[in-house]
Amino acid sequence: MKLLKLKDYQNPHKDYRLPAIPRKLRSVLKKENKPVILKKKIIIKNKNNHPEIALTEYDNILRTGLYKTQEVLQPNFQLKPNYFNFIARAENNTVVVIELADTKKEYEIVGFFKINNRKLNIMRKKTYRDGGQSIITDQPC
Repeated sequence: MKLLKLKDYQNPHKDYRLPAIPRKLRSVLKKENKPVILKKKIIIKNKNNHPEIALTEYDNILRTGLYKTQEVLQPNFQLKPNYFNFIARAENNTVVVIELADTKKEYEIVGFFKINNRKLNIMRKKTYRDGGQSIITDQPC
């Protein structure tokens, strides 16, 4: 399943609507069925903030992070209670940060990137310390 074409990441010209997050994950998080939106400004922000990630990797990061999620963390629960990190664990863990606000029509992606295991462990500790949710699934959702 391809979410967007390479040219959409190279030269974003609109906001993109993606499929909803998996039902199993929505159920665990007690969230409604809503589309996911990837805004043009987030693609541009990601290109500036994460130049180490090739544009050819964007689709894989988003696809695995959102639809093959193995872990969900809320490391900034106190400051941003609606922000969740959807993680697919692998050699380079993929992370999609998504705002799951009940008051909005869509869930919004606010960032996406890769992290190593050391940074993932730091994120887990911060989640635990701040009282955020930590959900680990046996299999990708």
